[in-house]
Amino acid sequence: MRSPETEIDVDASSSDDQLMSLGAVLEFFGGDRPIHFSTLYRGIANGRYPKPIPIGPNTKRWLRSECREARQRMIDARDGRVPNASGAPVASSAQDAPEP
Repeated sequence: MRSPETEIDVDASSSDDQLMSLGAVLEFFGGDRPIHFSTLYRGIANGRYPKPIPIGPNTKRWLRSECREARQRMIDARDGRVPNASGAPVASSAQDAPEP
């Protein structure tokens, strides 16, 4: 039997489609000091973290790819980059803008 904190590897050849448990997601966003589950669910309500996928009546998992995207958005926001129409991050400061 698996513990609730273990990751479920649905398809080992496609790591972006892996499903992650609550414990794995808390560690993913918190590193060596996992975030608290209430921080995660508050962030889900605010759009900071991805919504889970219900896979059973009392079981939820998160897509690794969506967690990576959310983490990248946080990094881009920290660095002052905003995504362009294609989704690629671009610098948003005036000094990086082309001269008229």
